[in-house]
Amino acid sequence: MFNTNEVYGDIEASLKTGDIILFHGGESVSKLIETLENTPWTHVGMIVHPSDIGLSEKCGNRPLLWHSTPKLNIEDVEIESKDYGPEIVYLDEVLNLLKSYNYLVVVRKLDTERTAKMMDSLKQFINKVHNDNFPTEPQLFLEYIIGKIMNAINRLFKKRISYNSTLIVKSIENTGLKFIVEKLEKKPYLLNLHTEFCSELVAQTYIAMDLLSEEEVPQSFSPKSFSSQENLPLNNAKLEKEITISSPPKELCSNQ
Repeated sequence: MFNTNEVYGDIEASLKTGDIILFHGGESVSKLIETLENTPWTHVGMIVHPSDIGLSEKCGNRPLLWHSTPKLNIEDVEIESKDYGPEIVYLDEVLNLLKSYNYLVVVRKLDTERTAKMMDSLKQFINKVHNDNFPTEPQLFLEYIIGKIMNAINRLFKKRISYNSTLIVKSIENTGLKFIVEKLEKKPYLLNLHTEFCSELVAQTYIAMDLLSEEEVPQSFSPKSFSSQENLPLNNAKLEKEITISSPPKELCSNQ
């Protein structure tokens, strides 16, 4: 199914900002995503090299994982005690933790020119959303459904409708899906624009880096969208085939 398995220590130095990490495994929500999307992938994140976001002095050359999670119990390298929502964590620590839970982890390397402008945009976006939260399960599924609807509307009418409360409700009303509108009116907190689930965060990040078009609706993305099961419409870039990576030994999960 994938390219030859790589030992993490052998591939670590070749990982670059923008590379995609896909995970198979997890509980309730992850399993439901697997079933609904007909995919093995339940979580997605993006590699960030410390030198590209000004963290070399603190993190050395250890690849970082930029992702969003409800709870991981791994310390964020910048925000003390943050263990949910958008996080920057050491990739080797994540791999070592997930080893006990039989996760499958693959990397898709990004083939593109990495410019200073791209990295500046990445830093600005991280600063903008780093303190955001992870959606509750009802929020996640509602946002994903609405994202799919918004994406379909945009493609059908070939125009850009922003993802915000007023326009979303108006657009959904026009589709006749009144039960969703009624849900939003009764519980408006379900539509929270300051939460990001994993694939939404990666899509937003790719848009900020100009790797994806601004016309894409980030909430319509799933982990599957970043796998070779789908053809991601990237700008002047491509993702290579999945490579399975094994967990690093514990002695590697330390400052280098």
